[in-house]
Amino acid sequence: MAQLKYEVVKDFLLEEVKKPSSVNRIPSVRQLMKQFGVSLATVNRALAELENDNIIIRRPGIGISVNRTPLAVGGIRVPAGGATIVLAYNDYPDEGIWKKVYGIEEYCRQKGIRIVTCKINRETRAGEIVKFVRSQPECEGLILKFGAGRFSPVELAELSSLEIPVVLYDSSMIYDGAPDNIYRLLPDPADGGALMAEILIRQGHRRIGYIRSEPSNDANLLSLKSITRRLKLAGVPFGPEDIFSTNINPWESAPDAVQELVRRNFATIHNRRLTALIITAGGSAAAALQTLTELGARIPEEISLISEGDRSICRYVLPRLTVVEHDLQAMNELAVDIAVGEKRPEKRLVYFPLHVIERDSIRKFAPEQV
Repeated sequence: MAQLKYEVVKDFLLEEVKKPSSVNRIPSVRQLMKQFGVSLATVNRALAELENDNIIIRRPGIGISVNRTPLAVGGIRVPAGGATIVLAYNDYPDEGIWKKVYGIEEYCRQKGIRIVTCKINRETRAGEIVKFVRSQPECEGLILKFGAGRFSPVELAELSSLEIPVVLYDSSMIYDGAPDNIYRLLPDPADGGALMAEILIRQGHRRIGYIRSEPSNDANLLSLKSITRRLKLAGVPFGPEDIFSTNINPWESAPDAVQELVRRNFATIHNRRLTALIITAGGSAAAALQTLTELGARIPEEISLISEGDRSICRYVLPRLTVVEHDLQAMNELAVDIAVGEKRPEKRLVYFPLHVIERDSIRKFAPEQV
């Protein structure tokens, strides 16, 4: 059955408010009328239902805004009888973490789920998270964004003792053989690695380097294996001398580390006549771009750059960075649906495919130029 026009507008806005950018920008009534070719009455009906559901707020002279009323001490206020879950995440100044937390919270708000947040610092151990979850009455699930660290088998057993779904969200570790109540959601590292290599190959690059300035983890290793395999299939030489990496500790700054790594290896990159670099994370790629430019490299005329994971800075640096990215909101929604028991994926290790966001940091090389 076809949707009514106001329902189309309403569904569009429900997706818009899940985006962090909606804090500062929601389409106006006039914009919605023009975009959907509908009347003022149709847009107002959609807005009225969203306002009644406490999704948006309309104020004369101000416009439409997302309803981000202050959270109750324990989390988002929802009607009595609603489900409760815990979201535990690294208390770290990172745009990627903030975007994920916002999207999860907004999805919970729309579904009437009470979400209690628990910030993790570098000293936090799994047992402390378990204790916090048990302190929440009738908690149905835990979503855990733990950064680049690895849980020990003992800590995995502690999480298993909760006997509720535990979602290791955007996990950089695979945890083969994890207990049955633990789900792992992450961007597909093999897919991302192959995709980045394929983009450079299609653009004519045959001298490609790889830069990692993060703690060593399962996802990075799988991505590098995939890159190596794809380049080998294309007959592109790629060996240990083309890999530049440094093992930093969790909670250390990857952008700072990548700048030092680039400075230390710039002569090698130049002498090997590398025409493209794959860099493990978007924020690090922006930092590498700055350092390469300071050292005299022209991007992308001399060196093209590509990375995985979009950040707002990737859109604003010059040249703007090409990246591969997964569907963040799809991961948010599946994490919540698993935590409240609405979904039980048969495979408890769920990979999300990636897509290309093409910008300006890759130059096409003709064979004679390489």
